[in-house]
Amino acid sequence: MSAGGHYGWFATVTAGQYLISKAIAGHARVNFTRKVELRAEGFIGQGLRGLGGGGIYQNFGSNGIMLRSRGGWAQLNLLPNDEWEIGGGAGMDDPQDGDFDPNDYTASFGRLRNVTYEGHIQWRPFPLVFGLEFRRLETVWGVFPTLVNNHINVAVGFQF
Repeated sequence: MSAGGHYGWFATVTAGQYLISKAIAGHARVNFTRKVELRAEGFIGQGLRGLGGGGIYQNFGSNGIMLRSRGGWAQLNLLPNDEWEIGGGAGMDDPQDGDFDPNDYTASFGRLRNVTYEGHIQWRPFPLVFGLEFRRLETVWGVFPTLVNNHINVAVGFQF
């Protein structure tokens, strides 16, 4: 388990004025048995674009206010033996809708929520690694319909 925090400032065009970026986060990895593990992480904060893309890569809501956001990820992995891993997970990044003024035209193009789902399988006959993953990303926009991206990753590599 781990926890983290962030506190920073953005300089504004007005001399001597700053906007605050802050966050708290936590992570846990729980092995229920040698063959079943859960990984989870979560965060909450504001102005998080520079910290791995929180707020769906948005720092500001309407009228220049710092965009508040929260999110997390959970993943369950099954490890039937030393060579195989089968798992799936889901995550979300959910900026605070109230930080976007519905009367602000530019804010209506803001991203209101990302949701991701994934399933994967890995085979590791030492020293080789083979992997296959399916990932689905759904983004809710202020004025656009929900956009969906389905993605397949195939991996081949060496471990040493």
